[in-house]
Amino acid sequence: MNLKDCKKYVKKFLDEKCREQDLTKQLEWFKTYNFSRRPREERKEYVYEDSTDLAKAVYFILWQGKLPLLTNWDNMEEYYGGETINTFNTLFQSEFLGIKEYVPLEEKNGKFYIDVIKFRINYLTIGNFMLLPKLSIDGSSLNKAKGDCYGKYKDYADLFFIELFNKNNQDQILKELIEKNDFYFKEIGPKEFCKLNFLEPYFEHNKPKRVFATNKEKFAYYPYFYWRRFNDKLEKGEEYKNFANEYMNIANKIIKYRADKICEDLGIQLQNI
Repeated sequence: MNLKDCKKYVKKFLDEKCREQDLTKQLEWFKTYNFSRRPREERKEYVYEDSTDLAKAVYFILWQGKLPLLTNWDNMEEYYGGETINTFNTLFQSEFLGIKEYVPLEEKNGKFYIDVIKFRINYLTIGNFMLLPKLSIDGSSLNKAKGDCYGKYKDYADLFFIELFNKNNQDQILKELIEKNDFYFKEIGPKEFCKLNFLEPYFEHNKPKRVFATNKEKFAYYPYFYWRRFNDKLEKGEEYKNFANEYMNIANKIIKYRADKICEDLGIQLQNI
């Protein structure tokens, strides 16, 4: 697809979903659209939500000509991949193993469970998607390095962004991947990365910062669904819930912030389509 095709594709989708509404109202609805409900033509085989044609059309509209080598659709397919920024599975897993490990079953209808279910919907919306350069080494990519819930970053965006722009980073795999994708990183430093991708909540003074652990001493590390540090996990239920609640609260605000920015740009691009 070219830029015009992408604009027509997104506008047709909005027109079909939000009949008789103006573009402003359509985009307001789109901010909370869950990409697991992708268009009919994409349902025949499994596609990650951040890599659907709809998501990629939005990426192309937003970043064509702004990111290195992103001049046409084929280049985007070759050099870039969709990335879901804030994770659900690391803390909760699709089977809700985190909750089952740490929270008594009698609380299943409580506020915490309800908030987790709402977040499961929200994390698959456009405000939580971006493009990352995707050139790989032996099957490893930036996306995989970030997204491994057993790895160093456990799919926490702030931890990953900090190391991505840390000149003293000792993660050899990450260093090699940055070098492999030097078409991107030789032009995009932390300031540009933040501005272009609407990532201001993760940055301070043009440097990535920790976002999700406001109590730095208590949460020197970030938990994941199988928190091996503890033998009796139910005893740590409140600690787990405290972190999870803080995480969801902050992530939801970031997702809304980025959705507002993305749809503001889309609104300009989709006028008169």
